[in-house]
Amino acid sequence: MIVCNVPLTAGITAYDADKNVFGATNNFAIISGNNNIGNLSACGNTFSQFIEWHYTINGILTSFTVTDALGYCDGGYNGGSLLNVVGGGDTITQHCAISLAFYGQPSLSGNHYLKIFSDHLDTDLNVDTTYSYLNSIIPVSLTKYDIVGGLIEGSFEGTVLGLNIPSRYVYCNFKVIRTN
Repeated sequence: MIVCNVPLTAGITAYDADKNVFGATNNFAIISGNNNIGNLSACGNTFSQFIEWHYTINGILTSFTVTDALGYCDGGYNGGSLLNVVGGGDTITQHCAISLAFYGQPSLSGNHYLKIFSDHLDTDLNVDTTYSYLNSIIPVSLTKYDIVGGLIEGSFEGTVLGLNIPSRYVYCNFKVIRTN
């Protein structure tokens, strides 16, 4: 990276989004020219929140992950619309990378079905509110649904019909803090 104002101290942390872990933050004195920061370890700490999703389009598997360490994640129940909402994105630009909503009571009991799915490939979720649509009932399996401040954990898989990109078979796994 290019830094205009040196010397400075930079905190650098190694992340492994595939394994949902990260290492300790190491502080380095950055000077003009090349700086050797040595080897960093991406282990020892587990992300407390994440949303990961995978899908195949035209035979090509694509994977994405949003974590609390690299962005924001949250979820909750909107009683007015009777939907549970989960989303995540980039804390710097405040752009949402993924948004999903499912029917069902805010608990583990009862049936939960996906209503909305959209990610950054479909649309700019901050500007455009058109979502992909579902061609079948896609159940959402919940393993945890705590009170506000606790966690919502679950997963789903099924075919999503895209508006801006081709239809795709999506597998999504999430663990987010419940905010409402």
